[in-house]
Amino acid sequence: SNSQPSILQGHKGWVEALSFTPDSKGLYSASTDKSIIFWDLITGTNSVFVTLENTRVRCLAVSSSGRFIFGGTDDGKLIRWNMDTKEAAVLFTSDANSIYAVSLNSSGSRIAFGDKNGALRLADTRTNSIIRVVAAHSARILDVKFSPDDHQIVTSSMDKTVKIWDANNLSNRPVVISR
Repeated sequence: SNSQPSILQGHKGWVEALSFTPDSKGLYSASTDKSIIFWDLITGTNSVFVTLENTRVRCLAVSSSGRFIFGGTDDGKLIRWNMDTKEAAVLFTSDANSIYAVSLNSSGSRIAFGDKNGALRLADTRTNSIIRVVAAHSARILDVKFSPDDHQIVTSSMDKTVKIWDANNLSNRPVVISR
């Protein structure tokens, strides 16, 4: 059997974000070359999903329904693309601020994203409105994830802390893990 890994080649810059499709048959990747590529893992083919003009996507999340892909950009936008039509909707924008981490809950009804300034935002994907903004960290948020049961959100930051939040009430004091 072939023990060599498959090498996916297509981007002209380094890849900063990856997200599988819910059926595990596809993969989206975002690169410093300002493109998002869709990789068909069954056929081994790829195609450019979108290319942005003047910014790059720093983080990606595919909805559990497989209908939408969300990306946070260098210039502070949270964009939702329809996977079939590639139609883009800007759900959030913040000048001079980069979004570095994005995560959807298991049903796809909530999206959490973290930025350069340490802010954590929670949005409703059905109304596309921001529910809460929390000054979660004193430095850039590097990653954000929902727990499998959707009751918690965890954030990590360049401030050298990891914080576990109550997803239903971000006002509650988080559990802080630091060294």
